[in-house]
Amino acid sequence: MIRKSIYLKSMYILLLALLISAPLGTQAIGLVTKPIEIKDALKGKTYQDEMIIVNSDKTIERLEFVATGQIATWTKFYGLNDKINATTTGEITPQGRLNMIVQFTVPSSTPNGTYQGSVSVIKKAGSKTTKDESVASMEQKIDREVSITVKGVETIKFNVSVIPASYAPKPNEPLSIRFIYDNQGNVSIQPQIQIKIMQDTTIFHNAIYPFPEELSAVLPGSIEEISKIEIPTNNLQPGKYLVELNFLVNGESAVQKYFHFILGAPQIYGAWYQPFMRWEFLLALGLLALFVSFMNIYVARKKARINKKISRSTSQFYQNNLKKPKKEKIIIEDIE
Repeated sequence: MIRKSIYLKSMYILLLALLISAPLGTQAIGLVTKPIEIKDALKGKTYQDEMIIVNSDKTIERLEFVATGQIATWTKFYGLNDKINATTTGEITPQGRLNMIVQFTVPSSTPNGTYQGSVSVIKKAGSKTTKDESVASMEQKIDREVSITVKGVETIKFNVSVIPASYAPKPNEPLSIRFIYDNQGNVSIQPQIQIKIMQDTTIFHNAIYPFPEELSAVLPGSIEEISKIEIPTNNLQPGKYLVELNFLVNGESAVQKYFHFILGAPQIYGAWYQPFMRWEFLLALGLLALFVSFMNIYVARKKARINKKISRSTSQFYQNNLKKPKKEKIIIEDIE
């Protein structure tokens, strides 16, 4: 840290001396242009460096900070004393110095590799007036190269929902398949899909479909549906087929899926039920069901009435035929 501080101070003094001694019309601002190199950067982590800007002019200069290249979207600029509010503009005092912090946040989905770009300070052109003279300034841009090497363990893990439009397409109707990716890893994915259509040991279709160019990669933690794939079936005979799907990442198999479909199913396997799907048949079936329900209710009520009559007849029979016991009279005679 001490060596870095001494180096920055030395560079600042050297820049200021060169700018002050430079003739009129040369650059009014200066920037320490030592390249920023970040090695072994980790995904999802933030790194920063300091930018030292000096002004040899006798006027206040308004500055703009920009980042370009592969690291452009990773970059934010902060004032030395304000590391909360990012900014893209700044102001430097006459013959003064401005310290800025440039911050790089590596996205969690970034593949391993080295990424190049630059951070720049731009002084806009314009006319400025000092106490002594009027000065016409020209636009000025100073770049500082940036190189960030990203390393770390990459986890490729995802699931795929395979959704055929129909498991029984009609003859000559294409086999249409939807795909929904659930990225559960820490890197973005753009899988290729190898699709095979087989019957027993015979392969009728074998092709690799690239990830759609018009779509962005599936980011970590996101669920995305890609464009559907349609496969012609006019070269297939009616029957049952197996579809094997192999999802490839960097040329290697990551996920495998399977499903069956029956081509021409309505004509071969399901023609018997089609006449029964007409509305006339369904109406007749509904009326028959109502009639059966009505008859069941009628029969149940009739049985209930018959059972009630039988119960009454039995009760009356017992009342009429069972004799009541005779009461015996007890005669008491006086014995003299």
